[in-house]
Amino acid sequence: MYLIQYLPYAITLIFILLPAVLLGFQQRSLNFYGLSGSFLILLIVFGSRPLQLFYLLGSFLWSILLIKTAILWREKQFFSTWGFPLFFLLSLFPMILKNFVLIQGKHLPLYAATACFSLKTIQVLAHIYKGRIQEYPAGECAGYLLFFPSLFLGPLNSSRQFHQTWVHIPSVPAYRRLLVRGLKELFWGILYLLFIAHILSLPLQSLESRMPESPVFCQILLYACLYGARLFFYLAGFSRIAAGCSCLLGTELKSNFQKPFLSVTIRQFWDRWQITFTDWLKEFIFCPLLKRFKKSRQFSCPLLQKCLGYLLTMGVLGVFYGITPSSLLFALYHGVVLCLWEVWETKSHLHEKWKHQPVYTFFTWIFTMLLLLFGFFILSGMFLKILFL
Repeated sequence: MYLIQYLPYAITLIFILLPAVLLGFQQRSLNFYGLSGSFLILLIVFGSRPLQLFYLLGSFLWSILLIKTAILWREKQFFSTWGFPLFFLLSLFPMILKNFVLIQGKHLPLYAATACFSLKTIQVLAHIYKGRIQEYPAGECAGYLLFFPSLFLGPLNSSRQFHQTWVHIPSVPAYRRLLVRGLKELFWGILYLLFIAHILSLPLQSLESRMPESPVFCQILLYACLYGARLFFYLAGFSRIAAGCSCLLGTELKSNFQKPFLSVTIRQFWDRWQITFTDWLKEFIFCPLLKRFKKSRQFSCPLLQKCLGYLLTMGVLGVFYGITPSSLLFALYHGVVLCLWEVWETKSHLHEKWKHQPVYTFFTWIFTMLLLLFGFFILSGMFLKILFL
């Protein structure tokens, strides 16, 4: 699924999805069929790279081990307040180990899959810690972790949502609705990924070869626009293809992008960009941090609490974006911008007076777009390349 632009992957997807449609209209369970399809996709993607395949399977088994251990600890009441942070860090271990020790370099499918394992494992561990999950059958746990539409840059599905689709078979009318939405998502995803993103890549590559030698403002602005647009269509394309595959397998995933470039603030941008990942950050990083800060006497100022929450949450985002200098600087930049905007909203009388005026909204949109473009320029790696040239 991740490399659908190449024929073997497209054929594999068709081979998996066509029987799924037939089973769906016969109201048969797609649980273990989808799990088998996920294993097949992994073999196709990583079959020529056995080291990466074994590392991915090791990461999967590590996640299973952490989940089963957490359930056992919860039953024996060992899962105390310090237990969850420990399991949180252990969940990140395969992703960090891959980046720094075993398989260094740009292996985006492997990194996306290990990051997805970490995100899903932390989500399940949080529900175990809160007592929402008492037991987790091995088949359902494996199906959730390996669900291939969300494994490679697709929308992140929640364990509770997946449980509902695991135990309930959709009716024929419900599956017909899923099929229509799935085909629509596949069409738009292929258009985004194979055509628009590819077309945007051509002038971007030309600019990349020329810009480090003699960068000028117009070139930098054009490069940032092209990079941001290509990144959007690239990620949105994968997300829509993943959502389409998921619908055909009987599971509806949440939309991952909602017109992010119409945002009038950076905070609104993150509410519309990679929505399922942003929701994960809010639920498992930002909100718990705010609760902890409110209980602590060291951070009594609500504004300071929010700013620290933004910085730490964006730090986690930088880790999941690849643990590279550019991704970490991008995350720090957005954390600082979110803090400054929070100060402006809280302290500025001008904002309070003008925030509902169309002219003010227009200028905040222009300013937000300029901030976003500079952020994309940082994320591309070109900023650091020019800076240290």
